[in-house]
Amino acid sequence: NDLATIHQKHGRFADAEGHFLAAIAQPDPVPGALLGLANSRKFTADDQDLVNRIGGVRHPNPMVGVCRDFALGKIQSDLKNYREAFAAYGSGNKAQKQQLPAYPWPSLDSLVESARALTRHCQSVAKPSTDKIRQPVFVVGMPRTGTTLLEQQLSDRFGLQALGERDLIQDCFRQLQGWQKQGETITQTHLQRLQDWYLSAAGVSGSSGFVDKNPLNFMFAGIIRLIFPHALVIHCRRDPFDTLLSNWFQLFGRPELAYSFDLDDCARFYRFYKSAMADWQSLLEPPMLTVDYEDLVTDTDGLLRALPLQRQEEAEGSGSGAIHTASLWQARQPVYRDALQRWRRHEVDLKGFIDRYYEEFYGQDRAETGSTD
Repeated sequence: NDLATIHQKHGRFADAEGHFLAAIAQPDPVPGALLGLANSRKFTADDQDLVNRIGGVRHPNPMVGVCRDFALGKIQSDLKNYREAFAAYGSGNKAQKQQLPAYPWPSLDSLVESARALTRHCQSVAKPSTDKIRQPVFVVGMPRTGTTLLEQQLSDRFGLQALGERDLIQDCFRQLQGWQKQGETITQTHLQRLQDWYLSAAGVSGSSGFVDKNPLNFMFAGIIRLIFPHALVIHCRRDPFDTLLSNWFQLFGRPELAYSFDLDDCARFYRFYKSAMADWQSLLEPPMLTVDYEDLVTDTDGLLRALPLQRQEEAEGSGSGAIHTASLWQARQPVYRDALQRWRRHEVDLKGFIDRYYEEFYGQDRAETGSTD
C-alpha cells in the first residue's frame, strides 16, 4: 500500500491501481487501499466487476468497512448514482464518528481568541525583515474549497515553491505563547527568530517565494502577518453547501478535521470559521484577499492575472511534483466545473439539512431565491 500511495502522489495512477488491488486481496485487507483504489481514477459502467469486488470486502477491522463505504460513495458518484453515493457516505461517516471521541469544540474558540489577543498585543512590535523572502503566500479557508488547485496554479504561474499543508504557523503561535508565559516581552528579535525557523523548517529554497496552503491557518491569520508582515494571505471561499458536503464526503485523517463525519458538525465548524474570518478581516491591514472557488474554475487565467504577484523565473520548477492532499486524483485532473453546485444532486437526501441551514449560510430564505427543487 505504501508503494501504491507513492505512485498515486506522483500521478502514476495505473501503477498505483495494481498495488491497491493486491492490498485489498490480502486476508487482512489494507483499509486505505480501498479508498486509494476508488480515488485512482473515474469509474464507469464498465467497471462493475471491480465495484462488486470493492463492495464485497468484509473484515472485523472497522476501518475496512469505513474505507469501503467511502470508496463506494466516490464510485457511485462517478456513476451518477447520487442517492446510492449519499447512502454509502452516510454509512461510512456514521461508522467513523462512532470510533472517535467527542470533538473538542470549546478549545476552538479559545484557540482563535488567544491568537487574536496575541496579534493585538504584538501589533506595535517592530516587524521582522521582508528581505529574506519576496513573495510569501498563505492560502487559508475551509478545507475542500480549492486550496490545492490554487496552490498548483500559483506554483506553475508564478514560480512559487509549493509547501503543501504545514502546521508551522501553529507551531510559531505556540512558541509565542510559551515566551509570554515565561514572562518575556515579545520583540522584533523574537519574530525574526520565528521567521528564520519557519523558512528552515519548511525547507524554503531561494528568496523568491512560497505557498503554504494549510487551510486551517485561517485560525492564525494574524500570526502569519506578525511573522511575515508582507505575506499575501488568500482566503479560499466556496458555495457553503458545496463546502460542507465536500467535507462530509472526505475521509480526513487529521484529528482537527473530525467534525467532518457529521453534517451538523460540519455546519457548526463552518459557523465557527465564518466568525473567525470576519474577526480577522476587521483586524488585519492590509486585509486578506478572497478568492472564490467558482471564479477559480471558470476563469482561472483572469483570476490569476488579477493577483498582486510577479513571476519569479529563478524559481522555475520549484514544485516537488508530488501532491500531498486529500484530493490526490482530483488535483491531477484539468481544471473542471463538475463540482459546481454539487449539493443540488443530493437535495432529496439533504432536505432537512437545507431547511436548517440555508437561511443562515446564504443570508436569505430559500423561498426568496425562487428555488423549490
